[in-house]
Amino acid sequence: MSTSVPDIFRALAGPNSDEREIIRAKRERAPLAVIMMDLDRFKQINDSAGHQAGDQVLVELGALLKRHVRGSDIACRYGGDEFTLVLPNATLESARRRSAEICSAIRREPHRLRGVTASLGVALCPTHGTDAKALLRAADHALYEAKGAGRNQVRVFAGRPK
Repeated sequence: MSTSVPDIFRALAGPNSDEREIIRAKRERAPLAVIMMDLDRFKQINDSAGHQAGDQVLVELGALLKRHVRGSDIACRYGGDEFTLVLPNATLESARRRSAEICSAIRREPHRLRGVTASLGVALCPTHGTDAKALLRAADHALYEAKGAGRNQVRVFAGRPK
């Protein structure tokens, strides 16, 4: 049985799930972490091995994420080779640890993932933002700090996004 790339990520998250979880976190005064993840040099796979090979990497990544998220977590494709994970009731430290585990797990799968690594950025509600847009912007800012620092690593949001 073949599963398409969008189907895997639709199965992991429902529509507007990030906003719904943020509303719940505010109501319950519970922390919520957002992780933005980007596959490093993914375009090279599509360019050298074709889009079918790239799609297979995304399918394998979907399976890997399913193994590394809790049942209450939400993992979804944000676009292209970017992904978002929403971790309800996660502290900043537990989200950083989870991000590091995912980054390491991706490194341990060089054959299945065609040598792709990942850069990840972490932000926490309400510390770094109180709505989906602000949290995604903060996590994305941290993600680009990880990329700028050499890729294949995790960064936690530490300041104002530009």
